[in-house]
Amino acid sequence: MQAIIPSREYLFDGYRLDTVSRRLLRVSDGEVVSLTPKAFDLLHYLVANAGRTVSKDEIFESVWENSAVEESNLSQTIFVLRKTLCDSKKLPKYLLTIPGTGYQFVSEVTSSGEKQGISDPRKERGDRRGTDDPEAYRSYVRGRFFWNKRTSVGLKKAVEFFEKAIEKDPKFANAYTGLADSYRLLADYYEASTPNISAPKAKAALSQTQQIDEQLAEAHASLAYAQAFYDWDWQTAETSFRSSIDLDPSNATTRQWYGEYLMVLGRFDEAREQIDRAVALEPESPTILTALAAYFYTIKDSDALIAHARKLIKLDPTYAYGHFYLGFGYEFAEMYARAIDSFAKAAIYFGEPEDCADELKRAYKIGGMNAVWYKRIEQYASRPHLKDYPSYLKSLVPARLGDTEMMFAFLEQALEHRDRGLIYVKYEPFLSMYRDEPRMKAIIRELGLE
Repeated sequence: MQAIIPSREYLFDGYRLDTVSRRLLRVSDGEVVSLTPKAFDLLHYLVANAGRTVSKDEIFESVWENSAVEESNLSQTIFVLRKTLCDSKKLPKYLLTIPGTGYQFVSEVTSSGEKQGISDPRKERGDRRGTDDPEAYRSYVRGRFFWNKRTSVGLKKAVEFFEKAIEKDPKFANAYTGLADSYRLLADYYEASTPNISAPKAKAALSQTQQIDEQLAEAHASLAYAQAFYDWDWQTAETSFRSSIDLDPSNATTRQWYGEYLMVLGRFDEAREQIDRAVALEPESPTILTALAAYFYTIKDSDALIAHARKLIKLDPTYAYGHFYLGFGYEFAEMYARAIDSFAKAAIYFGEPEDCADELKRAYKIGGMNAVWYKRIEQYASRPHLKDYPSYLKSLVPARLGDTEMMFAFLEQALEHRDRGLIYVKYEPFLSMYRDEPRMKAIIRELGLE
C-alpha cells in the first residue's frame, strides 16, 4: 500500500485548493476564486474530510474554535461556498447537507503531498515519512489546520490531533514534527504553556522524528527553530536552516523562520530576501505576511508598516496581528489616536475582554499615551488573562515610560524563562535608547548576540 503523504493541495472537479497559499483556483484558467478567510477555512476542512459527514458541532469546534457564533454564521458561509462553486443545495456536486447533523463534501478529491510544478527529491522518500493509516492522516490534517491558526487555543488543539495521529501510527514522522512545532510555538503565545514546559516536549517529539527520518526537511527546520530561538546556538541553527532549505526550497515556513533568524543577527538585507521568498511561496498566508510586518517594525519603517498592516487587515479584518502591527506603525508615525484604536482592536481579536480595550481608549482620552501605558501596567498586575503574557512584551511598556527598573525586571524574567521575544532585544525599536546600559549589554551577551 502506498503511504499517505500530508497534503498541500487538493483537486476536485475543476478546482485546485492550495492550502499553502490559501487560494482556490480554477484548473481551466488558473484564475483565483475569491473567498473570505472563514469560507476558505470551512472549504479546506470539508475537502480534507471528503466523504465523511462532518457535524455542525465539529465544524464550530474546528473552524470557529468554539467562538460564540450563531448557527446562521455557518449557514451563511455554506451559502457563500455554494454560490462561489455554482453548487446546488437540491442537486449538490460538492456540498451535501445532512439534515439535523451537518455537511459532507461529496465530490471526488485527489490530494498531493507536494505543490505541483516543483521538483522535489523528497517525493522519493514518501514511503518513509507518510502513513498507511487513514485515521492517522486525518488527525494529522486536523492538527496542521489548527497549527496554522497560530493561536494558543489552536496550538493546544493541534497537539491533541498530532498525538492522535502518533497513537494510530507511531512511525508517522510528520506527526512528530507537527507535535514539535506546536509545542515550540506554544511557548510564543500568551495564555499558553511556558517555554520551560513546551520546549522540552518539542525536543522529545523532534528526536522521534529524526529517528524515523533524519532527512525530513521539516525536521531540520524545527531543529533550527529550537537551536536559534530557544537554545541561542546561532551558528548551529544556520547550518540546520540551510540543510532544510536544501532539502525543500519551497517550504515557506522554513524561509520565514530563517528570515526571522537573520533579523535577530542584524543581517537585514538577507532577512528581507528570505521573507520575500516566503511571501512569494504563500502570498496570502497571514502568518507569512506577518513576518514581513515584523521586518518593517524592526527597521522602524512606519510608512511601509502601515501600508502592509492594512493589507493584512484587508485579507482578514479580524486578524489580531494586522491591527497589532498597524498600531505600531501609527505609533512610530506619532498618529497616537489611531494607534490606540488599533491596539484596542488587536486586544479584542487576541481574545481579551472588551472592557480591557475600553480602559485603554479611556486612558488615552484622559491623559494621552503615557496614561495608556500606565493603565496597561495596571492590567498586567490585575487581569488574570494577562498572567502568562510574555515578559519581553511587558518590558516594552515601562521602556516607553522611561521606567528602567521595571523594564529590566521584566527583561530579567524573560531571560529566566527563555522568552522567545527576548532574542529581538538588540534591535528592538522601543529599547534602542537603552542599548548602552550595562544591564542591557549583559543580556545581549547572555544571548550570544554581541
